[in-house]
Amino acid sequence: MPTSPSERILFGALLVKASALALQIFPELMVFTNKDAFQTSQAVHAGIAIAIRGGWGLCAAIQNAESAFVGRILMIQSVGFCRAASARQFSCVRN
Repeated sequence: MPTSPSERILFGALLVKASALALQIFPELMVFTNKDAFQTSQAVHAGIAIAIRGGWGLCAAIQNAESAFVGRILMIQSVGFCRAASARQFSCVRN
């Protein structure tokens, strides 16, 4: 059983990784427009939006999420939460 925050995995990190892997299997869902045509993308870039009270928001980008380790995704997500907390004068504790 994990005892410290550094040993925990947030569900959001697993969801981002699973979504990125699914998009790699179905590349027709990862398209963008290039002039007048749709083009598929090889890389999966994910974004995590964090709502902050008062109508503000913060977005963390994870480039190449399909090949990123879950630990890296978790670190990016945790840093985003810490920045969101500090933006509202809350404390963010790291171990």
